[in-house]
Amino acid sequence: MTREATLLQQLAERPDDRALRLVFSDWLQELGDERGEVIALWARGNLSLTERRRVARITTTQAGRWLGPLAPLTDLHRTRFVGGFVEELACAPGRSPEAFGALTGEPRLATVRSLTVPPTQTPAQLGGFLSSPVLRWLQRLELGSSDWQDLQLSKNSTLSPPRVVVGSWGVFHKELSPLSRVRLFQQATELGLSTTEFINPLMVLEIHQAVLQQHRALQGFEELTLAARYGVVEGSAQWLLACDLEGRATGTSFPRLRRWGVESSEVLFVRSREADGPFCHLTVDLSAPEAGEKRAASSKPNAEQRIAVAAAVLVQLGPARLTSVVVKLPEGGRLRSHERHTLFAAARRSGSLEQFSVVGEAAVLP
Repeated sequence: MTREATLLQQLAERPDDRALRLVFSDWLQELGDERGEVIALWARGNLSLTERRRVARITTTQAGRWLGPLAPLTDLHRTRFVGGFVEELACAPGRSPEAFGALTGEPRLATVRSLTVPPTQTPAQLGGFLSSPVLRWLQRLELGSSDWQDLQLSKNSTLSPPRVVVGSWGVFHKELSPLSRVRLFQQATELGLSTTEFINPLMVLEIHQAVLQQHRALQGFEELTLAARYGVVEGSAQWLLACDLEGRATGTSFPRLRRWGVESSEVLFVRSREADGPFCHLTVDLSAPEAGEKRAASSKPNAEQRIAVAAAVLVQLGPARLTSVVVKLPEGGRLRSHERHTLFAAARRSGSLEQFSVVGEAAVLP
């Protein structure tokens, strides 16, 4: 076994071991491999703007090579690297069953925390691949609805991600109820609904009604998030307000639900509540990976566009009567004065705001 294979196998057993990652980093740097520098910088933390740009540049140019045998299986545009290791892996459509089978147990999969498999892959092609112990640290698994329903894992499988995501081409009219019999679905506490539909307000209301009609399948979930590749500000705001409609989504339909979110344009909004109170807290997550960490299309919104989207959604959440708004930034990120003012002004439109804070900055009202 080569030195690289030995280190990768050790990392597969302890993927979060910082010391082991640094050993791997030192070995790579001895070979003149820039990946070693990326691993070392990320392990150190608190990167300067220049260092973050260098990490992004190296990652952009080297990502395909770092994937190794995973490369033919991967959709690079939707795959994210953190600190030199793949963390969010999106599989490309149209891959053969043999492609998945050949990568069962591949040690590079151990650092993957989010795995997206296109619904074109049949359940029979996924069982062995997903049953491998190397995926036991997976936190998020996205499959098409038919894949979830018919997925068969081995008896010794340790796969149990807390977040499961159901992919759909439509509005989830019938996709959820059959999943109540799927073990992985039953064990999870966070549910994502991933749709290719354009989430305008009318479409959001239709999705919301479909979810309510299938509420018996969702009794164990504490978080429900709608994710769409295509959307408008009005659709995002409509979904965030949907949890208040007639009080049904906060009552007996979903007794354990504590968080209700929407992800669009790479901005994540999450409304949350305490006990059985109202959903009066909002988190605006702007920390989606920057260019270089996630290989995405050129239309990917930049930081200024994300802030504009966040402000536009906040303006429409007046009826939510929010008491607190928390903005999360990327590591080392900063809001300029006018950006902070824009978000605060939009947040206070609810008339109930008591706290506005930015993670890493003073949490006080201006």
